[in-house]
Amino acid sequence: MAPSATSITTPLERIYEDGASRVIVVNPAWPLLKRLGVFLHRSEPPTVTDVLLSDAVQDDLNADFATATRFADLVAAGQVRLCELTGSPATRLAVTPTGVTAFVHPDDDIALRSTDTAVADKLFPHYASIAESAAPIELRTPAKAELLETMADHLSPVIRTDFETALDRSESMGLLLDPVDLSLLLAADHELLVYDLGRWTEDIGIASKATVSRAKMGLEERGLIQTETVPIEIGRPRQRLLLGPAWQEDTRDLKEFVSLASEDR
Repeated sequence: MAPSATSITTPLERIYEDGASRVIVVNPAWPLLKRLGVFLHRSEPPTVTDVLLSDAVQDDLNADFATATRFADLVAAGQVRLCELTGSPATRLAVTPTGVTAFVHPDDDIALRSTDTAVADKLFPHYASIAESAAPIELRTPAKAELLETMADHLSPVIRTDFETALDRSESMGLLLDPVDLSLLLAADHELLVYDLGRWTEDIGIASKATVSRAKMGLEERGLIQTETVPIEIGRPRQRLLLGPAWQEDTRDLKEFVSLASEDR
C-alpha cells in the first residue's frame, strides 16, 4: 500500500518551499495572519498570496498598527492581495496548485498537509475563483516603508529609527500601539514643532491635524508632554513639543514610550 500523502508539517515554511506561483490562504485566524505577515515580510518568496479574511480578523488587522503597516508593505509590493471572505467557512486552509494545508490550531503550529493532486485540482480552482471575485480590502494604514521614509525626510532620521524600534518592541511586548501618541512622545523627546508633526501625520494618512491636537491635549493633561511658543517671522507663533513634568530622566526610554502609547492586546 502506498504511504499516505498527508502528514503533520511545519506549516508556513512548508507551504512556500515548493515554489508555487500562487498561494490562497482561506479564513486565517488572527494569530496565523500575524505570523504570515512576518514570514512573508522577512522571506519575500516569489509568490503571490491571496488572503481571504473574515470581518472579525479584518477588525483585528485594522486595530494592530504594526501588523497593518507590514501588510500594507506586502500589498504595495504586489506580494499579497487581501480580500473579503463572505460566509463563515469552518475550515482554515492554504491552497496551492500542488497541495492543500488545513490548519487545525489557531496559532498555525499544527497543520495537516495533503499533496494529493486530486484534492488540489479540485480546491485550488474553487478558491481561486472566490478570491478573484472577492472585494479587495483597503487598509487604512500606510505601508511601513513609506511611513518610515517620509518620517525621516519630514521629521528626522533619528525619530524614524526610534519609531521603527518602537513598532518592533510593541509586538514583542504584546501591545497595540497608538501611532499618534507615540509620534507625539517621540516628537516631544526631540523637541519638534507641533505643526511639522501634524502636517506629516496628515500627509501620510495616520491622522488629521485635529486628531493630533486632541491627542496632544490628552498627553498634556497627564503631564507627559508640554509645549513652548516659538516665534516666527511671518504668521502666528508655533508650538514646540517638549516632554512634560511627569518624566524623570531615568524613565525616558523607548520601552516606556511604547507602554504609554499602547494598550494590552
